[in-house]
Amino acid sequence: MAKKRTGKDPKRAPASRLEHLLGLPWVSLLLIALLAGIAYSNSFLTSFHFDDESSIVFNPAIHNLNDLNAIWHNSPTRFLTYLSLALNFRFGGLAVAGYHVVNLALHILTGFMVWLLIRSLVSIVSKGGESLSNRVIPLVGALIFVTHPIQTQAVTYIVQRATVLATLFYLGSVYFFIEARLKQRAHAGNVQTAGMFACSLFAGILGLFSKETILTLPFALVLVDFYFLSPEGKFNWKFGGAVLLGFLAFSAIMIGKNLVSLEDAPAISQVKYMSTQPQVVLTYFRLAFLPYDQNLDHSIQIAQSPFELTTLAGAAGIAFLLAAAVMMFRRHRVISFSIVWFLLVLLPESSVLPLSDVMFEHRMYLPMFGVALLMIPLVDFGERVTGLAATAWMIAAIITTFTYLSYERNKVWRNEITLWSDVISKSPDKARAYTNRGRALGDLGRFQEALGDFNRALALDPTNSDAYNNRANIYVQSGRVEDAIADCNKALEVAPHLDFQLAKIYFNRGTAYIRKNQIDLALKDLDQALSLEPDNESAHFNRAIAFARKGDYRKALDDYNWVISTNPSHAKAFNNRGGVYRDLGMLAEALNDFQRSIVLQPDYGAPYINRGIVLKLKGELDESLKDLNTGLRLLPSYGEGYYHRGIVHFRRKEYHEAIADLSQAIRLGDSSGGVFVDRARAYLASGDARAADNDIRRARELGIRVDSELLSGIRKGTK
Repeated sequence: MAKKRTGKDPKRAPASRLEHLLGLPWVSLLLIALLAGIAYSNSFLTSFHFDDESSIVFNPAIHNLNDLNAIWHNSPTRFLTYLSLALNFRFGGLAVAGYHVVNLALHILTGFMVWLLIRSLVSIVSKGGESLSNRVIPLVGALIFVTHPIQTQAVTYIVQRATVLATLFYLGSVYFFIEARLKQRAHAGNVQTAGMFACSLFAGILGLFSKETILTLPFALVLVDFYFLSPEGKFNWKFGGAVLLGFLAFSAIMIGKNLVSLEDAPAISQVKYMSTQPQVVLTYFRLAFLPYDQNLDHSIQIAQSPFELTTLAGAAGIAFLLAAAVMMFRRHRVISFSIVWFLLVLLPESSVLPLSDVMFEHRMYLPMFGVALLMIPLVDFGERVTGLAATAWMIAAIITTFTYLSYERNKVWRNEITLWSDVISKSPDKARAYTNRGRALGDLGRFQEALGDFNRALALDPTNSDAYNNRANIYVQSGRVEDAIADCNKALEVAPHLDFQLAKIYFNRGTAYIRKNQIDLALKDLDQALSLEPDNESAHFNRAIAFARKGDYRKALDDYNWVISTNPSHAKAFNNRGGVYRDLGMLAEALNDFQRSIVLQPDYGAPYINRGIVLKLKGELDESLKDLNTGLRLLPSYGEGYYHRGIVHFRRKEYHEAIADLSQAIRLGDSSGGVFVDRARAYLASGDARAADNDIRRARELGIRVDSELLSGIRKGTK
């Protein structure tokens, strides 16, 4: 560290004013919050991504804040994380802005904790020196931490709030431990010392229920004690041994109670995962100092054995880093500590325990504290070699660049198409990138592009159940029902392991069966989907359609009532429930539902047509015609609307208009015999008995019995 300066130096007068300003904690905290806010100012409307669906959108455990037991059993070791998500859902539903505001606030709080922790370590290393560099180092380290673009995945990817929370409590525990040990060494009093130790323990417990990465905290405390708090070069064996025994006992309890698992549905074996991690760790190290080519889904070649060249090269690189840490222990202790910290906190996700993915950038969030800590020797070196001004400009340039890169990286996260297109451009061999982009394209109605992505995904991975299921969804919407059912069957063959994925498959196949009018099969699949995902709004809605088609109106009403109670803004549910009420003869209830549907979605044509039909039944022909006109303007290809408007025109003795509407209903696919009979009446009333006779012949060919009065009128007209 720079030596403490004494005496007056007129050249440093401006620096003294800056020193005074930077000595004010609120200035540092304000700058941390400000630059973090700028870096993430374009992230608040970023959509849900990837595991956000299973953890938030389709996770009933967080949809009821009162059911803490469900939140606990959802994931005991992430209880606080899911509790915070449940709070977001309680007050904002699925509006993404609230989730991002909380994530950014937690990121800023973690930046504050980095500032506090580095300030404590600077005080220890400099032995209380009060140079300008000592004042600015904590701020610089915290700014590096909050603006570095590698942090965007942990902050902008909503469900990785778990990583941010765990890091906040992890660093908090280390900070309070250091303060406790310093008070212990200064004989500050048992109460103060015990209070700090208690705060450290409490922070660690909170971290324990945020994410499993807290696992290395006991060893981090031993590391901090050895590097900065114990007598020079001496290891505190009693403390280290107690921590190790406590860790082993606690781990045994956690595993024995099934509160933590040693596996995360690994896609590869333990040996392959372990053999792949050396190259992953070096990639993380490169990203920390050269953050280019960021990617949600990096293409990492899976090592087949520990003796592959990439594994050996990566292991050699890690060995070099460890050797450097050992050699620099005495003269460059902070650098040594940073290296060991970086490797230590990566161990839970980059060692022998296989996870479902070998690499994710959000796993760098906690290790980045080690990089931020490097500001201690960097600022000290810069001040001594190049001078304070040059060092300040260099650091300002780095932080400005990082802020800009984070802002630009958040643009990639804006929506599913921008995110997965970025992945595809960098990892064209990733099947799930095509699957996820295809799903996003399908949601926008870009079906041909979506099918192209699903086909590419299945060419890369023929066992990709998600691709089969999402392609089936496109087929359903495109009317290719048989293809949809075939894809759903294939998706079930490859056995996805998550309930919400299975629920989607049964939902899509059930919907396809509705399109085929195979109602019993549809109900069977929709029941299965709801048994796996009881809060699936779309499954309740489609099951109501199936019940109504079957004539089981009471069960249809139960499902529509559930949908409306869950989502009071569901205009289509009100419209469909109104249709059921109409079929039950409950016309007042039907009119009320159609009115509510129109209020909720004024540009939705179906409720106007349906309300017009009910008004026709009540004999209010003028009002009926107004609604039918509005509905058909919004839905010009709705054949049933033309049929009912034709009947209204007929009753108003507007026979030519009636004939035109009934003819349009026939052109749009109404081939029932009844429409020919009704048009025959209109033809006869308009004086065209021969046209009426032709329609009666067609009605009879379709098996429709024609009343004798109409036949008599036609015979008279054709004589």
